[in-house]
Amino acid sequence: MIKNLENTHIGKWQRIANFVNVDEYPVLNCPYCGEEQLHFDPESVDSRPVTKDMADSISKKYRQAKEENKKPSVLLDGLGDANGWTKLLGIGLIFAEAIVKQQDAINGLPHLMTGYLTCHACDGSVAASGMQVVAEATQNRPQTTLVKVEHFTPTIPIVPVSNNVPEPIKVELLDAFKHFHFDPLSSASKLRRAIEQFCKDMKLEGKGLHQQISSLRKIQPELADYLESLKLIGNEGTHASDVSEINLLHAFEVFQFVLEYYDRQARYKQTQANYKALMDKYCPKSEVPKLENKTAPAAKGNKQQAVVND
Repeated sequence: MIKNLENTHIGKWQRIANFVNVDEYPVLNCPYCGEEQLHFDPESVDSRPVTKDMADSISKKYRQAKEENKKPSVLLDGLGDANGWTKLLGIGLIFAEAIVKQQDAINGLPHLMTGYLTCHACDGSVAASGMQVVAEATQNRPQTTLVKVEHFTPTIPIVPVSNNVPEPIKVELLDAFKHFHFDPLSSASKLRRAIEQFCKDMKLEGKGLHQQISSLRKIQPELADYLESLKLIGNEGTHASDVSEINLLHAFEVFQFVLEYYDRQARYKQTQANYKALMDKYCPKSEVPKLENKTAPAAKGNKQQAVVND
């Protein structure tokens, strides 16, 4: 099950949100051509040692790994009254989790890291920078080089962003992708700004985001439901602190569905000429149908049913 999850789109990005073996870095989507052919080049990596104190101050993920590594000792204290088998099982589970997820990341001296990813489809290059840790060999594992990329230049889209999406929305969403790797809270806040730009482009009534989403509900109730959930994670990123990478990955996929509205709109416009050509021949008096929200309640006297911008 875990292997299957790692091979999914979300699983892949969740892996690189943490330290990952440089030789097992997943293949990503190229920001130039969009193909899933962007490979990390281990030979391109250049690193310089940095003190653990400095690494602690500049890398949130390294700091989190150190904090998580302290937890087993606390948990082990709570097993003092357990029977022998329960205690043994608890110790095994706790240490297995600690060793796999945290210990490698802080084993040995950390380094500042730069490197490159290259697209095998279009030969485009992406610069990467972040932290590297060379984990010392143990009885069970050889020496391992782990990397945590915190900046990609240019930014790699975590979900595809269509050319039909208006530029102001794209700019904010790409910023959300950029911040995902080193500051999830800022990423969530940027996602909220992308939602605000979507509402602005839709010319929705209302002073704040809540009122604008309520206005959208009258014509696109399904999209309004999705935006409501996205607004909550945006609020959390702006005003609180409970946002994880997996929360963001789910949110990005939800927003991707919302933004497909623009593709549906574009396809509608592309089919108008074909429709008109057919109807001119077989039914000259027919009009080109409007793209309407069929799930919205048909309110009496509601003139704002069509959602296509001219």
